Amino acid sequence: MSTLLLIYIFCMVLGGVFVALSVFGGLFDADADLDVDMDVDMDADFDLDADADAGAHVDFNAEHGYDGDIEVSVGRRFNPFVSFKFYTFGLAFFGLTGVLFTALNLVESSALVLAVSLATGLGAGLGMAYVLYRLNASAGSQGVTSNDYAGLPAKIMLPVGAGRTGKARMSIKGQIIEMPARAADDDVVFDFGEDCYVLGIEDGVVQVVRPSALLGASKAELGGD
Repeated sequence: MSTLLLIYIFCMVLGGVFVALSVFGGLFDADADLDVDMDVDMDADFDLDADADAGAHVDFNAEHGYDGDIEVSVGRRFNPFVSFKFYTFGLAFFGLTGVLFTALNLVESSALVLAVSLATGLGAGLGMAYVLYRLNASAGSQGVTSNDYAGLPAKIMLPVGAGRTGKARMSIKGQIIEMPARAADDDVVFDFGEDCYVLGIEDGVVQVVRPSALLGASKAELGGD
């Protein structure tokens, strides 16, 4: 077995595993929405008046300088090299093409097989990255405002620390999205998988707080009354 064929097989298996995980994970978007709803219900299970809670939330936003009526944009320029799908689909189709051409002996020249495999992998990776880019752009063009983000439950996907931007996953207008995230309080650190709430969005980065912060603001509002 040639070295190139081993490389093709390795890339096909490695990329194929991640492609399968991506497809399989997509089947559980509905479950992710369900988890978000359950978190909201559990965190909202306090003996607090709804109007007072809403007022405290608005005051908390105002204190940190966020205006719920500001239009925000979640769109980004197309850059396939920051897309994980670009690499996974590229590897999978590069390896698959190389294995098929080599195993079936469709082309005599190994250099030509390598060139065709590279072109196929690059095309597949770029195509998938662009499709996802267009889908995200379409979702982000539906009149999303900062008011749509404020108060959303989210889950930390990349740790957030002092001066360090991470990533948070949330559901907005029926779409599961991941956004760059920073802690609203620089002294707070969020670990992977930790639940949080979105306070607002600034320059395309969501500001997140712990549920206890919003609860504390609500209790302060009630105490003031």
